[in-house]
Amino acid sequence: MLHKLILLNATFLFLALVTCSCDQKPREEKQVTSPSSSESEPGIDDKIDVDEHPSIVNWINPVYPEDALQKKIEGTVWVKALVGKEGHVKKAVVIKRIDGSESLEKAALDAVIQTTFKPAFLNNQPVEIWVSIPFKFKLAAAKNR
Repeated sequence: MLHKLILLNATFLFLALVTCSCDQKPREEKQVTSPSSSESEPGIDDKIDVDEHPSIVNWINPVYPEDALQKKIEGTVWVKALVGKEGHVKKAVVIKRIDGSESLEKAALDAVIQTTFKPAFLNNQPVEIWVSIPFKFKLAAAKNR
């Protein structure tokens, strides 16, 4: 039940907020792979008009960290992810954090870099694009796991 709730919550928010921009500067970045071509990747705040936005193919649920459970920390971690032309996350950056819990940020980053997407398309060609994804951590949902 928890996995379905997290998946539905994240999928809905992802689809609704794919082009969302936040005012905060990135706090942490994970380089997953190096660029495979000489083309430059889009900037984290670049607005790119596409014919088709990326969609989730394989969602990975974050694991609620034990220390955050013990400290009763909950909230939403916002992550921006660079979805590559093959649908893999090339980079992930925390753009809005929860005070006092780096472990929730790490859990969100670990989940998003393992998630795969159908890439965005422009003129029938796949393109790289940054997407914003909220990860909601709720104690009540975690206790039901």
